[in-house]
Amino acid sequence: MINHGSRKWRIFALPVLVSLVTTGVFLIVMRWRAGAAGFPLDDAWIHQTYARNLALHGEFSFVLGQPSAGSTAPLWTLLLAPGYWLGLAPFLWTWAMGALSLIGAALAAAYLARGLFPEEERPTIPVLAALIIAGEWHLVWSAASGMETALFAAGVLALLGVAVRWANRPPTPRGAFLGGIGIGALTLVRPEGVLLSGILGLALLIHHRRDWKTLIKNGLGVGAGLLLIVTPYVLLNLQLSGAPFPNTFYAKQQEYGILYTLPIWTRLLRLWPTLLAGPLVLLILALPWALANPRRVPEKWLPLVWVVGTWVLYAWRLPVTYQHGRYLIPIIPPLLIYGTGGLRRFWRAAHGGWRWIVARAWAASAVLVGVSFLWLGAGIFATDVAIINGEMVDVAQWINAHTAPDARIAAHDIGALGYFAQRPLLDLAGLVSPEVIPFIRDEAQLLAWMQARQAEYLITFPSWYPAMVADPRLKLVYQTQNALTREHGEDNMAVYRCRWP
Repeated sequence: MINHGSRKWRIFALPVLVSLVTTGVFLIVMRWRAGAAGFPLDDAWIHQTYARNLALHGEFSFVLGQPSAGSTAPLWTLLLAPGYWLGLAPFLWTWAMGALSLIGAALAAAYLARGLFPEEERPTIPVLAALIIAGEWHLVWSAASGMETALFAAGVLALLGVAVRWANRPPTPRGAFLGGIGIGALTLVRPEGVLLSGILGLALLIHHRRDWKTLIKNGLGVGAGLLLIVTPYVLLNLQLSGAPFPNTFYAKQQEYGILYTLPIWTRLLRLWPTLLAGPLVLLILALPWALANPRRVPEKWLPLVWVVGTWVLYAWRLPVTYQHGRYLIPIIPPLLIYGTGGLRRFWRAAHGGWRWIVARAWAASAVLVGVSFLWLGAGIFATDVAIINGEMVDVAQWINAHTAPDARIAAHDIGALGYFAQRPLLDLAGLVSPEVIPFIRDEAQLLAWMQARQAEYLITFPSWYPAMVADPRLKLVYQTQNALTREHGEDNMAVYRCRWP
């Protein structure tokens, strides 16, 4: 009884503790190096603006009075909104939600690891997997970022764990319905959450491949749960923007459409260097041992199918690596779980000689790399926060102090601007101005659109729109002096006064 309780304590308490410590370290380093609280992405301020308007004004809008489909994570918005009722927003409540998301990801990793490696009597692999997820720097960065990424990763791991179990023991009709609700909820965190419906469908097919009646019955249950959650979401988007998904979903693909000219193999390979910057670079080498499958159980491949599918999807539609590969960060945890289990198997089989030495050196190196990148990641997080504070937040506060409340602002990006300045906005990135999406890369057409809408100011990084800012009708009136941005090879954000004839 004592041993059983000790195992449960390790599975639950240790990942919780490590998650809180690692998130706390990131925030302490941020305060120390950046000198102020903040978020490492301007997009985090978009979520805050939607959450504040929802909590205080009952509107799902970025600009008050203009409901919009500019957020791909409405469930994250709902979770952030109570922070404004409690007076803990924007930072404390958001970081608490992020830490809870990281804890959820760590515990879901233990759940998935238990399903993938059921042969172990002791919970060694689940505990190790949970601890690695709680300390992987990409995930800790995500938890402290104010973004939905860590919550999405937790949901993915939980549903992959469900899929592995369904392949062995099918759900009840109620369980299938709840699985569909889980997929729907994950889709409200990020649209690609709907891909998990395919993984749960594969799991049902594995078990029911000779029982089509039960397969169809459970499949309909999953579909019913999914539609119950997703239908209102799609209807809201159709009402607000005329499309089933949020504006951001289409705007990002259009903005980076120039990358589609690259060969698909180039797009596939260029996504990996950022993701491998951490313990994954060593643990992914253990994948063959993790997938070794003497009993030929196909469910061991389900998480890998999701990883490959997500990787291919992003290489096809959004092959970007900026912001530490944040769109693909959720594929890191399943690979770490495979790597942890594979290395553990290699360790157990190495009874002596060179294999024994390699196993221990491999494990020690993975731990050392993980801890080193965790510390480096805390510094990266602080730098990211300092740049956003010194650029987007600085400009937003300047606009708030030096322009009229009804001044019409054209901008790229709009997150901090919407939060701190609350002016009428023309969004060059298409989040709240979806009409620009068809010509989002055409500077001449964007400038004509700004003139037609009588924009009074333009806010952007000059290098983003070189032809536009060179137009004589635009006059530079303010530019930040953040040296850190220039040290990283970027220019400072600028404000231009528009003078139309």
